[in-house]
Amino acid sequence: MLEEYFQTKIFERSKRGMLLTADGEEIVEMARSIITILSRAAIKHIKPEGCLNGIIRVGASKIAGEHVLPCIISNFKRNNPSVDFNLEILDLSQIMEKISNGEIDIASYTKPCGVEMLEGEIGIARDELVVITPPGHNLTKREDITLEQILRYPLILYDTGCEVSNLLNEFFRLNGIRVESLKVKMLMPDVSSSIIAVLEGLGLSFCPELLAKKAKRAGVSGHNSCPRCRECNLLNLHIKM
Repeated sequence: MLEEYFQTKIFERSKRGMLLTADGEEIVEMARSIITILSRAAIKHIKPEGCLNGIIRVGASKIAGEHVLPCIISNFKRNNPSVDFNLEILDLSQIMEKISNGEIDIASYTKPCGVEMLEGEIGIARDELVVITPPGHNLTKREDITLEQILRYPLILYDTGCEVSNLLNEFFRLNGIRVESLKVKMLMPDVSSSIIAVLEGLGLSFCPELLAKKAKRAGVSGHNSCPRCRECNLLNLHIKM
């Protein structure tokens, strides 16, 4: 189920049997970490007979809420059918307000690496921003791509409220790039709409590598050879203690 959901090979056969691939090790470790946190949040709903029962309230950013958590929550519920989830897709300010007010049990979101971790915050998975191009694009034939080459093409970037926009702005700032100088074709509200625009040949874009791998099934090509791409905490979990 994880292989189909994340669109990547998790296991491979060898003389020693089934082994985890490099991608598989990352995804399985991420899934285990999230399930551990979900179990901690569910403990307060434990019944006298020892089974978990109740509702876990989750506030998640768009990437975590749409691309990571659904599959893992589904696996958790398979073993804990009496636990239900209320999952809200929120922006970061809404998430922080709700967890501060005790309105959610767990928060999940993306933010740049190097930013100070908050009390109760746990880094689950790291990723890098990669460049995504339409099928058959000139850059797909190159092994090494420079940032200068990428910026010559029309770009599809993100609205201010999108979490990837914050990561990209930090990436541009660190590389001395003014957004005003770029050939921005359009702004998109999220990664999914950006991927569709790239497929239509409207320009190049950036997204976390995990989502680029999922998009390969649709024909989008992801390149992690761009130097100095911004590493990010793809998935942070913040549990209300």
